[in-house]
Amino acid sequence: MLHESSPIPVGVLGATGYTGRELLRRLARHDGVRIVFATSESESGTPLRRLARGAPDLTLIPAETAP
Repeated sequence: MLHESSPIPVGVLGATGYTGRELLRRLARHDGVRIVFATSESESGTPLRRLARGAPDLTLIPAETAP
């Protein structure tokens, strides 16, 4: 069970679409979550920080490799 002080690990599928980018932007500023992966078929291999200011130092991955 997660404690209130522990961030919730989240992943974003389709991170380069409009909704995915907006979600990343909001999650990157939220203290209660920790982005652990983000997917993109068209931009896999791209640093996540190119899409969302303040995002963690992750690389976009294809959806089939997401945990």
